[in-house]
Amino acid sequence: MTHDSAGRLRLRDPAALVAARRRAGLSQRQLAAAAGCSHGTLGDLETGRRRNGLSIPTAHAIAKALGVTDSTLFAAYDGWMHLRNPAMLTSLRTAKWLSQAQLARLVGRKVDTIYDLEHGRRRAIPTAVADAIAANLDVDVDRLFVAAMSSLSEHNRLRGEQSGRVA
Repeated sequence: MTHDSAGRLRLRDPAALVAARRRAGLSQRQLAAAAGCSHGTLGDLETGRRRNGLSIPTAHAIAKALGVTDSTLFAAYDGWMHLRNPAMLTSLRTAKWLSQAQLARLVGRKVDTIYDLEHGRRRAIPTAVADAIAANLDVDVDRLFVAAMSSLSEHNRLRGEQSGRVA
């Protein structure tokens, strides 16, 4: 899994962590002990209070204790994701009765971002934005987006290919 230069991963969705812990039949204290982190850290993750991410070994230990892959629960800070299908985004958004402007407001972006995604003018977006879009549409991020890109240069290369320019 790719990670930022500080070697930290962020939790994709606190509710997914809670659900995975409950499926594993573990209390917060039991999971914290199995993963080698503090109960407070785990509590802060589950409530969304922890925003600065976790070290890669700690994220891995939590995922391992829950029997899931790291990428199921955690994502890189610096990654980019590629939209699978613009029509699917439109369909999921309208099924939630959201306008482009409403979805943009929910994910903290300009309406142009959503418009450009839905019309195929833009496909690559930061992982955090992809996560926010998927969470607000109540779908798994991997259903809408693929291929977390490891660098801005990879993102720029794909943008050039989409517009017909050769890098």
